[in-house]
Amino acid sequence: MTATFELINQNLFKISGSLDAGSVNALLPLGTKAISTNSHQELVIDLSDVTDSSSAGVALLVAWWKVTKLHHKVLRLKNIPTKMHAIMRVSNLDELLETN
Repeated sequence: MTATFELINQNLFKISGSLDAGSVNALLPLGTKAISTNSHQELVIDLSDVTDSSSAGVALLVAWWKVTKLHHKVLRLKNIPTKMHAIMRVSNLDELLETN
């Protein structure tokens, strides 16, 4: 499966497609670089176009959350798909990852 990661505006990113082990491995370095080099303190990732996600998608968000903390930034998630939010909730990550 494939997924894309794109900058929508100065601090808003969007993920589209299916998040599985393969697509997550491709997206991890793209998002890490984008988060590390972005000058804004608050970054938002819109997940409204995620069509499917395994736990690998949640792991991706946790990895990026760690990058934001390392760079003293805040990561907010919006439009989290139901399946992904359920994985976050069961894993006790829904409170760690800030959502809108």
